[in-house]
Amino acid sequence: MEDRVEWEQAVGRIVDYLDGWILMKEGPRDSSLYLFGPNDTRVLASRPWNQKDKIEFSVSPDNGLYAFEKYAADEHRPKAAVSIDRDPKAAAKDVKRRCLGPAVPYVQELREKKAASDAVNTARFRTLDTLADACGGRVVGQYNHPAEMEKPMDASARRGEHGGPSVKVSLTYGEMVDSDTYIYGPDRVKMEIDYLGQQDAADLLRWLRFRLWPENGQQGKLL
Repeated sequence: MEDRVEWEQAVGRIVDYLDGWILMKEGPRDSSLYLFGPNDTRVLASRPWNQKDKIEFSVSPDNGLYAFEKYAADEHRPKAAVSIDRDPKAAAKDVKRRCLGPAVPYVQELREKKAASDAVNTARFRTLDTLADACGGRVVGQYNHPAEMEKPMDASARRGEHGGPSVKVSLTYGEMVDSDTYIYGPDRVKMEIDYLGQQDAADLLRWLRFRLWPENGQQGKLL
């Protein structure tokens, strides 16, 4: 216990030389130490299990941001390790240069990617709402569960029940916007119609043929 207290005190002495950063624990049951700085950037101060005489500072993204980091994020996150016995002023200067300085734009970039993803997801749900309104149905998730805003690709606009005339309209992936986080942009629409009578099915196919493909010299029009 005394060893832990000494380690935390060493962290505090370093933070005293870091203007704009404050040190706190996440919660009463969480023994981890965090630095909070500009733009609510959060940095974890940890003790490597195999280096008890070290203090490691590394970016700790907000909840929901981890999914927007590059593959093998540990290799890209700003971080710095200093000795517990190092002069706190010199250690603070090193930590600021190697970790805290780069941490702010790093987290800001993740937030911008998340905002872009949220905007795309919102647009997808608006599209699904429009499709659901067009078929007089509703937007649902997998297995008719309520749709989740974070998972628009699992949602669809549906009308009708199994065994009777029904329609399911869902979105498929469009062009990839961000290769690091697999954010996809504009979507295509996939429509499935089940359990129509033969005559209704034939009438529908003739109508779709006229609307989707040029016929008899007339320009087809995409719905």
